[in-house]
Amino acid sequence: SYLTLLFLNFVSETQKLTTFLSQIIFMVYKLIQYLLRLYLPVFFKKMEFRGLDNIPQDKPVIFAVNHQNAFLDGILVALKQRRPVFFLTRSDVFKGRGIVKIFKILNLVPIFRAQDGTSDIKTKNYETFKYCVRELEERKPVLIFPEGESEPIHHLFDLKKGVARIAFEAEAKNNFKLGLHVVPVVVNYENHFK
Repeated sequence: SYLTLLFLNFVSETQKLTTFLSQIIFMVYKLIQYLLRLYLPVFFKKMEFRGLDNIPQDKPVIFAVNHQNAFLDGILVALKQRRPVFFLTRSDVFKGRGIVKIFKILNLVPIFRAQDGTSDIKTKNYETFKYCVRELEERKPVLIFPEGESEPIHHLFDLKKGVARIAFEAEAKNNFKLGLHVVPVVVNYENHFK
């Protein structure tokens, strides 16, 4: 019938728009990545990356990164990745519609923590973990700071269970055939304050 054709046309156009918007977001992400590659060497005399050839490019990856610098750690990891990385980011910075939209373009995903004054963490993180599992199923890398906090010192804090929980949930949902890799990453600064 005419209504069915109209509906199917609407669905088709919506899918085209979604694909177009995804491509725009990808281009913005890659532009930011390019600008950071130019910008960061101005502030860092030497940046050394090791083991990049050990990161699978065609499989789902969780980057488990130590967290000495609240802003730079995730950027330094994403800088050398071909695929856009999805960053779990403390939820208390997701304030205001405009900020949330910008964060979405940058692939920042809210993670809820008690120290940020969030109540009912388990329920709120359920959606975050579901989102991460979907991204991993599409072979997209997810970055998490398992320490759950950032301090500018050479010390590893106790690890939280988020990495294990996301990895287990993703593999269990896929009958343990997803081929997920958890890649431990160490970011080390010679001097945090220079």
